[in-house]
Amino acid sequence: MKINRVRAISHAQKCLLALGDFLKNAIRVVAQIISERLSHSEKIVKKCAIFT
Repeated sequence: MKINRVRAISHAQKCLLALGDFLKNAIRVVAQIISERLSHSEKIVKKCAIFT
């Protein structure tokens, strides 16, 4: 029982760390897009045109 509990806790911690990293990256990307949009709206239009 104890071993399984420890494994479950460490697995949960790994999942939380991965989720935290994902959220950090997502927030960074969103912040970058917003700052670029505020300062260079034309560049954003060009980037969007490339993606679509």
